[in-house]
Amino acid sequence: MVMYDRSTVVTLVGTVVELQWTNPHVFLLVDGKVDEGDLPGASQPAVWRLETSGPANLTRQGGWSATALKPGDRVSVTINPMKEPGQKNARLNKVTVVDTGQVLGATYLDLDLRRP
Repeated sequence: MVMYDRSTVVTLVGTVVELQWTNPHVFLLVDGKVDEGDLPGASQPAVWRLETSGPANLTRQGGWSATALKPGDRVSVTINPMKEPGQKNARLNKVTVVDTGQVLGATYLDLDLRRP
């Protein structure tokens, strides 16, 4: 997941299009937008493809399942966008279902071997 800018965290607000509960990674498709000030050029509504870890890891973290998010659910998602500008792909950090307040988080083991 090195293609994502871990130093940039923005919030995407929109509706769930699809939860792809697959190995090795789960993907959440959200039709939404971010604030222009948070990520220049990304304020227009679009379908974003959000990547997270696999089903087993998400299930262990609690709350996640293949039916946890349904098409039409209104969500606020914190993400790490791609390093390449203009892409509508990102790494998912946390999803909040607007209508219920349910929070689904994702944790990652980021190893940066260049650090001493």
